[in-house]
Amino acid sequence: MAKRRLTEHSGQVVMLLCVVLLYLRIFWAAAIVYLFWYVLYGFVGLAFFFSVRRRLALSNLLLRITFSPTLLPFRKSFYFWTKSTNAILKNPANTKEALYIANKVDIGGLGTSHNKAFFLSYLAALYFDMGDKGKALDCIREARGTPHKEALNEHMDRIYDKIVK
Repeated sequence: MAKRRLTEHSGQVVMLLCVVLLYLRIFWAAAIVYLFWYVLYGFVGLAFFFSVRRRLALSNLLLRITFSPTLLPFRKSFYFWTKSTNAILKNPANTKEALYIANKVDIGGLGTSHNKAFFLSYLAALYFDMGDKGKALDCIREARGTPHKEALNEHMDRIYDKIVK
């Protein structure tokens, strides 16, 4: 299984640096570091956290105040994934909009193979809801072939069984 990329931890390091600078009362440098963090990372991780906990209003607010064109690839992929998830959670009939947003995700930018498998299974479910069983089956097969944590198998099996019936 793929290890986490350095960029997944670098946001925490930058924020720690900002706290140290604030502690040392070097406010101008802390402001520059925070601005640098915001431009590259935004509030995507926090928005994803709140989306998982179904606090959609807060999650959508954090996504709206994030400037997506400057995000790192990993963060940009999660930005679109979270946006797509929020669209479908807000209104389950928004499958077309959620699929449109989900297709903007760079699967290679998701980092770990588990994240890729999880996203591919999500994409398969969206294609199935849109009535495209062929693409749904391709996505779920690719997801099953991607190394992932064992806990995801039950979720993938449930989607696969829906598609082949």
